[in-house]
Amino acid sequence: MATSGTRDTARPMKPEFPLTALIVCLAPGTGVIRTPTTALGGTARRGLLAALGCSRPSALRPAPHA
Repeated sequence: MATSGTRDTARPMKPEFPLTALIVCLAPGTGVIRTPTTALGGTARRGLLAALGCSRPSALRPAPHA
């Protein structure tokens, strides 16, 4: 009998994967550390500029080509 060409190759997930994913999700990035540090150590304007500087690169990233 002909099939659609796909095979069921699902394997159980290793415990290292969810543990690593949890650590990556919970670990703060540089923007999370830099923005409050800059705002608390300087003026509100410096904190705002730090927040904009950390979020700008991801907002201006071009969309992937199809």
